[in-house]
Amino acid sequence: MVKLDHMLSPDEFIQTFSEVNRNDHQRPPHPWETLFREGKCTKEQLQGWAKERYYFVKNVPTKEYSILYICPYPESAPDVAAQSDRRRR
Repeated sequence: MVKLDHMLSPDEFIQTFSEVNRNDHQRPPHPWETLFREGKCTKEQLQGWAKERYYFVKNVPTKEYSILYICPYPESAPDVAAQSDRRRR
């Protein structure tokens, strides 16, 4: 976690955000990702991945609508909902 002792300027924020993001993602890949990228997954593993991926993608609009329902800025909610509808088609 990054601790700041002063408010960052917009440029400092972008630079700090980029550095933290880059450093956070420098970990070894998950074993599944290695198998997948090397083409060594079994048929059952690929079927399991496809099922999980389908479930996740299918439920993203539900999650988005749930967030929009409680959005404190109603003027922005219709725009996001319309974008979500277009993505599902």
